[in-house]
Amino acid sequence: MCKLVIFTEAPYAKQPAKQAKLLDKILTSLAVTDRDGLGITYIDGGGKLLRRRWATSADYKGLKVDDCRAPFCVEASDSVTPRPAAGFVMLHGRTSTSGKGLDNAHPHLAYDRDGNAWSLIHNGVVHVTKADEKTLNIDSACDSEYILRAWILGGMPKVSAMIRGYYAFGLIESLVAEANVLHIVKDATATLYSGNRKDGSFVFATTSSLLEIAEVNEATEEGVVEPNIVFRWRPRSDTWERVSDPARFYKELNLHTGMTKEKIAEDNKKRQTILGWMIKNKITDIDAVGNIFALYYANPDEVYDIARRNLEVPPAGAK
Repeated sequence: MCKLVIFTEAPYAKQPAKQAKLLDKILTSLAVTDRDGLGITYIDGGGKLLRRRWATSADYKGLKVDDCRAPFCVEASDSVTPRPAAGFVMLHGRTSTSGKGLDNAHPHLAYDRDGNAWSLIHNGVVHVTKADEKTLNIDSACDSEYILRAWILGGMPKVSAMIRGYYAFGLIESLVAEANVLHIVKDATATLYSGNRKDGSFVFATTSSLLEIAEVNEATEEGVVEPNIVFRWRPRSDTWERVSDPARFYKELNLHTGMTKEKIAEDNKKRQTILGWMIKNKITDIDAVGNIFALYYANPDEVYDIARRNLEVPPAGAK
């Protein structure tokens, strides 16, 4: 199936060389497994919507943006380097389910006479009824075009009403009279992983391996990955000093729960309070401990408040 990587903010926006290196690494990875088309679309520093597509993985030779046909897109030939991404960034690797060729490669681009633009990447298999196909006024071999046309016709309500099958997609709206908007959508069937980058932005991907590539923040200028040292032993005082946050811990919890770093820290404080309350009341039986945390998962605020009042500690997150 197709693969997606979506950045809510351009990685390394002020470091074009590092940005190109990371995006190239993602596209190269996509080219290995998705050989029926590659693509990238993003908002540049001037607020312009750019896209580039390759019909096959063999066609990919690096990042050049020369496929924008709309008047509001920045044209760039192979000898011209486009401005680096400064806004949303979406990348796509395609495994064909509805015909090969550049016309079916993502991202899809549509625009109207007023200069409004929409760019979409999609994973999944969808279809529409014959009646809706007429309404959308499209005769395409690529099912993703249905999603794009339905969105332009009436946003998510039209997509929900017309599109059959399953999907995850990213869509950039570049509207003349409004700020650029990024929409990230998945239904109950499609898979989409999420993570945080060190700059505070989010990244979404259809596989955990792509998410790991997109989240890399520890590489040096030479591309050498440095270890994330959380604690360091001080032999003179025979103590352990915390020197950084446990990146892997936060990453795994965010991947499975969607919680931000701040929410994870707040939740940890609540659990510490509950454990302190259990120690104070000498609750050590394994069944009793299990029951308390089962109650916590069902009613976290209620259990936490009971423990907090018993220990007389300030609420988690309080200054």
